[in-house]
Amino acid sequence: MVVSEKFFKNKQITLVGHSLGCHFIKCFLKEIAENKDEDFQGLKNKIDKIIFLGGATQIKNNKRWSYIFKQVTKGNVHNFYSKKDGALKVMQTKLVWGKKPIGRNPLLIQG
Repeated sequence: MVVSEKFFKNKQITLVGHSLGCHFIKCFLKEIAENKDEDFQGLKNKIDKIIFLGGATQIKNNKRWSYIFKQVTKGNVHNFYSKKDGALKVMQTKLVWGKKPIGRNPLLIQG
């Protein structure tokens, strides 16, 4: 929707994800960074803020993700997490987001 809607063409965008929605945002950012299509390229620097809330996803390669965040956003990436998130603690080894979901750990990226 963000790519195809003309409404977003001249607007700044804030992406907010909760739990598995954070994983969706991560995939979307990767697509923006890597897709050479004109519509995707037009989104670079249109994203003003990214807010992760209790993220059920993992960011393994911090150097690579630092590059993606810098390429796609204006640099405002916020990660709200809790070491006491019981749901993520139980599920962190059972599902796709790995052993260090960003919902239980700080997001350590350069810049």
